[in-house]
Amino acid sequence: MKIVCCDNFGRENRAEKLVASNITDKVLAEILVSALQDYPLKSDQDWYKLVEDDYVLWRGMEEFI
Repeated sequence: MKIVCCDNFGRENRAEKLVASNITDKVLAEILVSALQDYPLKSDQDWYKLVEDDYVLWRGMEEFI
């Protein structure tokens, strides 16, 4: 599983960022995502989500070029 940081407002121009990968314990991953949501690292515009290992990150405006 991976933890991904994406835009809280769903704007397509912001790329997603990988926060953590290769997490094997789903319960631990959910706790980490919950902690990141409660105490954001950079700003309130960030949203953290738990995704599967085969998830492809959104590259923002690079996707349109």
